[in-house]
Amino acid sequence: MLELTVASIKSYRFCAGGGWLSNGTLVSIGGNGVQSSNTFSQNGVNAIRIFTPCQDGSIIIIGGSRSSGYNNKVSTDNPTIEYFPPKGNGLAIPFKFLSDALNSNLFPVIFLLPQTEYLFIAANKLATIYDWKNNREYRLLSMPNGVAITYSASAAGALLPLSIANKYASEVLLCGGTTANIDGNPTALSSNTATSKHAILTPDAKVLLVNGAQTGVAGYGNVANRIGASNAGNPAYRPTFLARPRERIITAGSNPNDRVSTKSYMTRFNTEYLSPLYMSLPRPVLRSVPSSVNYGASYTICFSRTSKTSNIRMVVSDIGYSTHGVYMNQRWLELLVTSIQNDRLTFTGPIDTTYYPPGYGWLWVLEHDVPSQGKRVKVGAGASPPSTKSASANILSMTSGVDDTV
Repeated sequence: MLELTVASIKSYRFCAGGGWLSNGTLVSIGGNGVQSSNTFSQNGVNAIRIFTPCQDGSIIIIGGSRSSGYNNKVSTDNPTIEYFPPKGNGLAIPFKFLSDALNSNLFPVIFLLPQTEYLFIAANKLATIYDWKNNREYRLLSMPNGVAITYSASAAGALLPLSIANKYASEVLLCGGTTANIDGNPTALSSNTATSKHAILTPDAKVLLVNGAQTGVAGYGNVANRIGASNAGNPAYRPTFLARPRERIITAGSNPNDRVSTKSYMTRFNTEYLSPLYMSLPRPVLRSVPSSVNYGASYTICFSRTSKTSNIRMVVSDIGYSTHGVYMNQRWLELLVTSIQNDRLTFTGPIDTTYYPPGYGWLWVLEHDVPSQGKRVKVGAGASPPSTKSASANILSMTSGVDDTV
């Protein structure tokens, strides 16, 4: 049973990023831009930020803008890397890659790569591999055909399922984007554009691609050419899609407007459930699972399957934190099954923290790639990530603004 607590949020979280630490704490940084006078809400500071987990359970915070807008620019750009909890001296680290990716460097696509201490990062038409421990960058080739993939082009991005069959090879899917010039105010894109797409990893090791627009800023404003007919394909700006641990996929919301609107492309609060094919098939059942799974440790669970000769796999996945079509933390990892005897299955936890960062996730058993219902599990010890008092004190001494501690 999940325990939910309503937090009193004191700052406006518009365009904020977020993620979960290894101890299960939700962190959200960013929001309303820095303003001299703000009667609507308290400042969120550094409006647009993007997160991804590090292998030590902390969060890396990459990029951002000091004001809102369709695109970034030199005067508002925040081309830096920071960590929470703070590392080193606590101050932001300049990141040249983001400066090179102007003007469309907001909401970069970021994934922690297994078997390494590196991150894959893509922004605008550029891509790089970043060694976060040593602050080194290894620039990759630019995107094929000059396609821009980040906001406001907003292609869908996903680290494809990490399976034993492909030896946990890292493959990144980028779907959509545009070759149109988006350095200005991009209200009209080309006819083959697909912006504001979402890529969701489903428990059966597939990628669900939903939503999209052919005009507008990531589906904002001018959205007459949205892609899809149902609510699942038709939401415009910043809807949310979630693969539920029990069964169906839920989609909710759409608002291609500055505020709540009842115009042609109105603010929408409705939800829709999608039923993947596996919902209509016989499914295995997880009967007992551990509350926590440690790295390299062995565990035995009880389950029921539909056939004695079936192919069985064990999976842990992270649903992730989503905003602007970017799914931070999203991950799918196959675990090694060492034995199956009747209704008992023995598996081994993730090899190390590069395969699956410490934190919470969902366990699934797959029978012929048909998933059971997911069971929430803690991966790792659940300890807080490493922190340094001097780094925290230093960054606080250099920070101005409202103390919004909840």
